[in-house]
Amino acid sequence: MSKRGSLTWEKRPGLHAAVITTTFTVVAYFLISRLETMGDGAGRAVLGAMALVLFAMGVWMLRRCNRSDWGLLQTIGLFLSAFMVLLGVDCFLGAAFDTMLMKTRWGAVIGLSLVLSVGFLIGYGLLQVTLSLPWRPLGVARAIIAEAMAYRVVVGVVGALFLGVVAIPLMIGQTEYNTLEDIPTLYDRMRKYLSFSFMFVSAMLSLMTVVLSCWSLSNEVDQRYVYTTLTKPISRGGYLLGKWLGVMLLNGLLVLVVGIAMYGFTVFYLAKMDPIHALDENAVSKQLLTARIASTAQPPEELEKLADDELERIRVEFGDRYIDERGGDAVFREEILGRLLGEWRSVAPYGRENYRRVYKFTGLDTENRSDEFNAQIQYTLRAGSSVPKGQARVGWTVNGSPITEVDGIEVPLRIRQTLPFQSSRINDDGTVLLELFNLTPGSSLYFSGFDNLQVMHEADGFSGNFARAMMIVWIKLMFFAALGLTMSTFLNFYVSILGSLLVLIAASSGSYILEAASHYGIGPDALLIEQALHYIAVTFTWPLQQYSSFEPGKHIVDGLYISWGQLGRCVLVLGVIWTGLAGLIGWGIFARRELARVQV
Repeated sequence: MSKRGSLTWEKRPGLHAAVITTTFTVVAYFLISRLETMGDGAGRAVLGAMALVLFAMGVWMLRRCNRSDWGLLQTIGLFLSAFMVLLGVDCFLGAAFDTMLMKTRWGAVIGLSLVLSVGFLIGYGLLQVTLSLPWRPLGVARAIIAEAMAYRVVVGVVGALFLGVVAIPLMIGQTEYNTLEDIPTLYDRMRKYLSFSFMFVSAMLSLMTVVLSCWSLSNEVDQRYVYTTLTKPISRGGYLLGKWLGVMLLNGLLVLVVGIAMYGFTVFYLAKMDPIHALDENAVSKQLLTARIASTAQPPEELEKLADDELERIRVEFGDRYIDERGGDAVFREEILGRLLGEWRSVAPYGRENYRRVYKFTGLDTENRSDEFNAQIQYTLRAGSSVPKGQARVGWTVNGSPITEVDGIEVPLRIRQTLPFQSSRINDDGTVLLELFNLTPGSSLYFSGFDNLQVMHEADGFSGNFARAMMIVWIKLMFFAALGLTMSTFLNFYVSILGSLLVLIAASSGSYILEAASHYGIGPDALLIEQALHYIAVTFTWPLQQYSSFEPGKHIVDGLYISWGQLGRCVLVLGVIWTGLAGLIGWGIFARRELARVQV
């Protein structure tokens, strides 16, 4: 055969598979859509014939693709051929049992997952072309991306990632309910989707990053492939840099594909569903598909002086020993200040002197003020004693002007509430005074923390905020790619992946661990060993808490603005300092490691 035959099957298996699969799939979908106009017998006969042809062609292409060299085209060929086999089986089920997966929600999941996979494969091909540039670390990056496509664990994680991202919105959007009262609001369903999706995507990508970075280096060392690689004109530092670049470019491609899918499902699928009432529609547009800045109430300055005065009064009345037994001046003063803040966050029952309280908010946006209701009071109330039906009656004013009815509104306790008001009510200096009236007789009301009383105002749109959130997801993976490679420089695969996963779990729950450690080993009755453990835990947990403080999913779910400053801080802390430190440690170990011994 002449060299002109460059388009033979052996040379271009993926091209042939793509053309054949696309043609047969279009014809199959066209015929299936016309089956309703055919008779029952004719329709089943057509499906049976389609099943036979599709299954046979799919198996034949699978065998052909397996004979070619591994690469992008073979990957496309294998993937599309397997899809044709599944399509043939589905047509057989339709012919035999009048049940087709293609016409169910699971058929939609598989079809949309196929679209994501094809998009990923196209991006993979573009990455391979880009990494062909003449820089040695790029050659290492190109090799690790190709190896990842052949590693079953990575392929399995990517497949599960695509299936999960597609299945979550379809399951939430098509859930059936028994009664109208059971139907959640569209706002709640969209929040649930975004929350689950961000947690799922972050967990799957973190797992894949740790596994791939640990496996790539440790496997090459165990199989002695690294000896051949390092004989080429590339330093060990450049070799590690290429490995890290490959993992991060693959992560970047996955974040891009998955981010587009999540954005599309949120804006063009879930947001197009019918809300259950007007307030639900307003909540979706003004509280979720937006980016708001939250401002918390500023405690009165006199609280600090009151705490100092109370501390001195107790010192005079009970003596220094009484204060020392309670942790000393600083600890006891914080306890007094906390009690005063609790009183400031509470409102007395209706009919008493302090049944109303004013809260001041500062730093609000003044440039985008308008008569639209694009500012909100977001609050969660609790009661000092039981109230009928678990509901309290309250009234609100903004800068002295009421925004509720004269007799107030009923709000459920322990459930976050949102009350919109016109942003034109914000003062020129960016402040606003909210006054809360407790119209519930016999029970005080209070806010358990600063986050339970906030004023929200719109700062940006959903699209830009979502893009910054996905950037943070990608940046957080940088550290674990470097950590996995560093662990692999001196540990075997299983130990390195175990150590990396332990750090991942600790970093993800760093804020909870720090909170628990801060309450352990404190007080006059604490033993010396308990105090030592307290300081050790706080010291080692504080850096990990920096990782968990970047929560892009929580910001998106709550409609909070992710500023460019927050993104820059994430890049500096996680992308530069943490990743750079882990990379330098790995380079120092790998540069001094004896990989082979020359025998004379």
